[in-house]
Amino acid sequence: MQLLLESHGILGFVDGSPKCPARFIDDCNIEGIETDAYQVWKMHDRVVLQLIIATLSVTGMSCIIGCTNAHEMWDARDHLVAAGVPFNDDDIVIIALKGLSSEYNTFRTVIRGRDNVISLKDFGAQLLAEEATLENSQLTGSFIPAMLAQGGSSKGKGLLLVESSSY
Repeated sequence: MQLLLESHGILGFVDGSPKCPARFIDDCNIEGIETDAYQVWKMHDRVVLQLIIATLSVTGMSCIIGCTNAHEMWDARDHLVAAGVPFNDDDIVIIALKGLSSEYNTFRTVIRGRDNVISLKDFGAQLLAEEATLENSQLTGSFIPAMLAQGGSSKGKGLLLVESSSY
């Protein structure tokens, strides 16, 4: 779970490193308006809360009642682990797959279609590799149109190919 949270840049919400920003704007003329920083922090914290809740058993759920943020819930979850409440890696992988965006549909299908269950460590490594592949394809995808647009004044071969294909 830690690797998954780290790879998405949200581990800080469970270790408490990004402190909750001020909720309201400190302006005497404006009262009761939440700051943008607080709204973004709250949104990320709620996503992590949902991920943690989705991985808990009924017994585990009863131990986090009253937690108001992901850090509190994570601390309670650490206590659950110390008390011997099990967290199944398979369940964590399934929940993580459900949380991925549509860009990861192929990855999701491959992981679910495996004959054997993937370990959480291997899942994390595969997820990081897939993320790098997606980022690389996005960079490559945006590079080609930029090259074609840039070649508009010089009538380079790339542009000529595009022009000739339109006839």
